Amino acid sequence: WPSVVMGRHLNDKSQPVPMPRSVTTALLKSGFTRLVIGHTPHGNCPTVVPGHCQLIMADTSYSNMSAPDNRGDAASIVEIEGARATVIGKLEDRTPIAYTVYSGQDVMRAAPGENHVLVGAGDFGGWFVKAKLASKNAGGEDEYLLCSVEGFKYQYRRLTESQVRAEIKL
Repeated sequence: WPSVVMGRHLNDKSQPVPMPRSVTTALLKSGFTRLVIGHTPHGNCPTVVPGHCQLIMADTSYSNMSAPDNRGDAASIVEIEGARATVIGKLEDRTPIAYTVYSGQDVMRAAPGENHVLVGAGDFGGWFVKAKLASKNAGGEDEYLLCSVEGFKYQYRRLTESQVRAEIKL
């Protein structure tokens, strides 16, 4: 049986990078539209890298280096059903996250508001959208967690949907 073996999907600053075209092409030809990986810790919740073949990095084992287990309270579940991937969890400060992303052409089948296209958007050399928070802010607007990585230093910001759209020019 054929196998796909990949290494790290991070640049020299530990920012996520899209899969190489050759890997994407091979996966798509084999019928895959998503690659989910672990064993490469990447912050306090899963990282989604959009593309023709979506990448989800789901290892959060070093999300809180001050905790005895290096993880603390951060934990997420990634549930995959066909082209839909749903992430439910909590950040290290116990803030709940919840979002759904689609891969491949099935994105058109998503119910209105179900495909959270902002997750994974942004500049993977700077700030990118890491997650959608589960609850709305006091003004009733969705909030998102943005992330920037430099080596083992993670920075996070929380912005409303309108702020995210303005900042990443959507």
